[in-house]
Amino acid sequence: FRAQISRWDYLLAFLAGLASVFAFAPFAWWPIAFLTPAVFLWLNLKPMLRGQRLRLAWVFGIGLFAGGTHWIYYSIHYFGGANVLLAGAMVAAFVALIALTLMLFGLIASFFPYQSNWATFLIVITAAWGLTEWFRGWFLTGFPWLQLGHSQTDTFLASYAPIVGSLGISWLVALAAGALVLVVIGSRLQKIYAVLVVAGLFAVGYGLGLIHWTKPT
Repeated sequence: FRAQISRWDYLLAFLAGLASVFAFAPFAWWPIAFLTPAVFLWLNLKPMLRGQRLRLAWVFGIGLFAGGTHWIYYSIHYFGGANVLLAGAMVAAFVALIALTLMLFGLIASFFPYQSNWATFLIVITAAWGLTEWFRGWFLTGFPWLQLGHSQTDTFLASYAPIVGSLGISWLVALAAGALVLVVIGSRLQKIYAVLVVAGLFAVGYGLGLIHWTKPT
């Protein structure tokens, strides 16, 4: 019950967060948006104390925002006129603080420490990711950047936007990421369900893409 996660787990969480930046423009390697959260969700399947789960989410967030918001340094230094040390310190502090919002995911996941039920894992844990992004979008005026849904503008999942918006797509991406975890570690039946979930998401997205929600006037 008190199994300790290793420093390598924290490092892997950080690298997964850092690599997530490649899912967004200008790289736009959209499959990364499924792979890196899948690694993070897989790490959360390990038994750990609540404090460890919170720190794991924070470290993932540090990687995510270090990779995705480092450009703020250029704004502060070159345009704002701050010296190198001050600009670097401000960006580092911002990354560390905004990453704290991901602790909400760790807190919710801590109440479901053993995701033996695949439905609980897919529905509750992945919904916790969507709830975390929603919280980050308004808390303290909000920072709705680097939402997973933003990475899917060129995929079939973008067709869900008129119905569920960017936050809804973020949850769908997290759902697909959780399904990928089950494809790797689940039982045979769980693998089948997981494949059906991913295939269903893209099939419905393709169908929604055939609908013309607006028309020129």
